[in-house]
Amino acid sequence: MIIITTKMAAIRSLRFLSLLYLTFTDAFTSSEITWRSSSKITKLFGSEEDALEPLSFSANDLKRIEQLRDRRKTIPIMVLAAMLPGQTLEFSVQDERFRVLADRLKEEPVLGMIGFDPSTKEPLDVGVTVKINNLVVNENSCTISIEGHERFQLESDLYFNDDDAKSYYVADVEMVEKSCEIELTAQQMKEAKSLHDEIPDLVQDWMQWLYKTGHATPESMKLRLPAPGLMPKNIGDRSLWVGALINPLPGLGVCLEIRPSMLLCQTDLERVRLAHASLKASIDHMSGKQKLF
Repeated sequence: MIIITTKMAAIRSLRFLSLLYLTFTDAFTSSEITWRSSSKITKLFGSEEDALEPLSFSANDLKRIEQLRDRRKTIPIMVLAAMLPGQTLEFSVQDERFRVLADRLKEEPVLGMIGFDPSTKEPLDVGVTVKINNLVVNENSCTISIEGHERFQLESDLYFNDDDAKSYYVADVEMVEKSCEIELTAQQMKEAKSLHDEIPDLVQDWMQWLYKTGHATPESMKLRLPAPGLMPKNIGDRSLWVGALINPLPGLGVCLEIRPSMLLCQTDLERVRLAHASLKASIDHMSGKQKLF
């Protein structure tokens, strides 16, 4: 239980709560909000006039409210494959119901993609928004080309859109922002940086084994490299890039599926640990040192 002992503490608490409230509503139109009087609030502040005193918000407060609200969206969802930022996928759909979604995407090209949990076979509660690179609708099918963009977390169950045919899923999502992650300690950052620095050599070894075992050629890998193709310098982005590299769409069959786990990682240390370990395991698999399957 939190006991508010002073009027100033009460104001700060109400101001904080109002920030949370305004984040997820359309209740405010200006930089002030007036709280309704109640016997408890009036008693706390000493008078009804004080209880109804407007709470002012700074420009930074309002900016943060808008940022938090922008992170929450309601978007159509496709349950097909776990994708990572930068990965591309093209597929065709002959289901007539997809045309309804295609019509929506032509007007508002926003789509979320989620895959399945390898262990439970249930849809994941994390995914990515995708950029629509191309959408072709003809008489018999629809062909769509997409590219993974921003990560998100499901904030609701999947539900059908409101047409009678229940053509596609919709869900409330919250975009994942790096700034909201738990900050690493100095020791954790040191470990993450060390693993991050080893990845380029591991990727080179992995590529060599890939060619040596005949799973790919330099020419074919040019088409599979995660966009934009160059290895990022940032720890988190480099880890996601590795995940997209060793788990391309379609797969190469030389690595365990790590994309769902990569999407579920909460920090850059978790991501780089997963990328580093997966590269080493895939190299050991191709070299025959330790088979994965």
